[in-house]
Amino acid sequence: ESFSALLDRFYTETDHAERMRQRSQTLRKAISNLHERTRRKLELQRQELEATHDREQLRRQGDIVTANLHAITRGQTLLRAEDFYDENLREIEIPLKPNLSPQQNAARFYKDYARAKHAEQVLTQQIAQGEIEESYLAGVLEELARAENERDLSEIRAELEVGGYVRRTAASRPGSAVKADALPLIDGFDIFVGRNNRQNDQLSLKTARRDDLWLHVQKFHGTHVIIACAGIQPPDET
Repeated sequence: ESFSALLDRFYTETDHAERMRQRSQTLRKAISNLHERTRRKLELQRQELEATHDREQLRRQGDIVTANLHAITRGQTLLRAEDFYDENLREIEIPLKPNLSPQQNAARFYKDYARAKHAEQVLTQQIAQGEIEESYLAGVLEELARAENERDLSEIRAELEVGGYVRRTAASRPGSAVKADALPLIDGFDIFVGRNNRQNDQLSLKTARRDDLWLHVQKFHGTHVIIACAGIQPPDET
């Protein structure tokens, strides 16, 4: 309406955004640290998983040592033998442990092979779980950036407390109601917007009816939006 009103609105909103940033700072820092720790852990696990992919070489070395037990004596540190897995039958050098018998040296390769095979299974599961957690924490950081009021922050914190990511505080109310934002009527349709996971779940699982429209960006963190249309097809503008 006027230049003064423009400035007043600008500084009011800027001040509010700064207060929200300060109030969410402790929570954001804790989740950022958790997210970074999860990311680093995933990096190491992926490197360990990559190392297990060479385990077939261990099994082959065990087979070659087993086939040449007669040519090995205790105290020997190296076996030079024909590699019958090589189509050209080239000679291969296999390191041995001098304190082990020939049979124990062969068994060592098979044991390392079995250990690597088991590690692959365990690491694959751990990485899958870690990727879910990393994605979840990244989503929480985005929710914190979108939080507009104390209610948004308290709902995010309550969700993190239930998940064991932050300690429960005396002021926490785990049973508090979850309420998503309702936009003004658009073309006669009620539209509801979730700002965090609790609100998203409330909208998608309890508020929305089977014949309403559910909107969400695929494979990306963000709000769930419900157009309460009761089976009526809204226009594209809606």
